[in-house]
Amino acid sequence: MRTIIFMNSLVYCIAALALAACDRNSSCYRDQLTGPITQNHPPSIQAQSDTNLVFGDTLKLRASATDPDGDDLTYYLTVFIRDISESDYVADAFLDSLTGDFWFVPGPMDMPDRSMMFTVIDEKGYSASTQFKVAVKYYLDQVCDLLQPDSFHNIVHYRPVGQEFVPNISALDIVQVWLEVDSPADLIVNIRSGTITGPIEGTSEVLTFPGRFNGIATFEFERVDLVPQEMYVIELVQQSGQNCLIGYRREANYPYGRFILNGTPWEYDDAWFREGVGSPYPEESNSGDLGECLDTS
Repeated sequence: MRTIIFMNSLVYCIAALALAACDRNSSCYRDQLTGPITQNHPPSIQAQSDTNLVFGDTLKLRASATDPDGDDLTYYLTVFIRDISESDYVADAFLDSLTGDFWFVPGPMDMPDRSMMFTVIDEKGYSASTQFKVAVKYYLDQVCDLLQPDSFHNIVHYRPVGQEFVPNISALDIVQVWLEVDSPADLIVNIRSGTITGPIEGTSEVLTFPGRFNGIATFEFERVDLVPQEMYVIELVQQSGQNCLIGYRREANYPYGRFILNGTPWEYDDAWFREGVGSPYPEESNSGDLGECLDTS
């Protein structure tokens, strides 16, 4: 069964999908986008609405329906939460199906309740839709997160370790970095002004790792006031444990700062990082609360 999806009929029909089993120039492709829509066969969605996601989390929706001819519309949708602002829903998603992985980036959402609509359409034009709500917990300001790290360095052996950034907003209360941890450890993040040895403007709560970890680590702060367009440094500090590694990317080219090892900036490398703010929000941000779905597959 060939399937396509589009998101939020009030906004964008995702027409740039890579259809592995249907030629873009054929009438099949065009008919799939313009075929009749029926709402009489809603899919069965397996998801929960009591989980608070943060940036970097992945949610999966498993949906299934049967069209009037008895054919299966089952699909699995995976959404990687990147950022949502007042005007844009910025999440990477892909559809897992028998015909391959379809990648797309949804466009802006205009629905007042910030709900997302997913519709699966079969090749005959039958469709089934489902809807769930997504909101924002943090407004992301500066990020270098498009690609996963391709290198790691030990935080203790190469201290001081950090990443320069230049904010556009006047505060932060979250920093995310990619860490690989082999055994129990405690870490904090300092926000320093100017350089890796500059004054400490704020320190995160201690983040405790009970054991092995490889992924996105979220450090939370009391509000740290910033001066927009001034240089700051995210400094990683390991308080206990061993073999904690920070992930970075060679030639990542974040334009406003550099990765720092042994106190020395590396001209062409950058740590995988994000920084942003939740409530109370600075005037420059457009934030809400982050939404509610859980992988139940």
